[in-house]
Amino acid sequence: MSASGEVTPQLSLIGSAMFMDAEQLNAANTATFGKTPDNTPEQTASLFAEYRLQSVPGLALSSGAHYVGKRPVNNENQAFVDDYAVLSLGARYATRVAGKLSSPRFRQCSTMRPTMITGAPPVTACWGSARRFR
Repeated sequence: MSASGEVTPQLSLIGSAMFMDAEQLNAANTATFGKTPDNTPEQTASLFAEYRLQSVPGLALSSGAHYVGKRPVNNENQAFVDDYAVLSLGARYATRVAGKLSSPRFRQCSTMRPTMITGAPPVTACWGSARRFR
């Protein structure tokens, strides 16, 4: 399920969630029958927001979180990959450069395990920027 919309003229929200009880039903293969297919989490969820500042036209700040539940590494469910969440912060600025619309963007994200919210450092981090010219 998902939902998105403009909460106010300055604030946009996008959210989604998936809950799945996937099960392998090939009774001829007793090693996998009734098990979860490989790399299939039981749940995922995300929530993202963008706030467009009235005081600085063209500037928007964004943040979000994406969660993926634990999932098996193979069809026999012999081991599982831990759940994780990706937290992101971003900013963009829409303006004109040489008469063309430009939106420089900056985004930073950190991958965390839910138990890390207690203050442990992020497992991985990523950052980047993108530009758009029309």
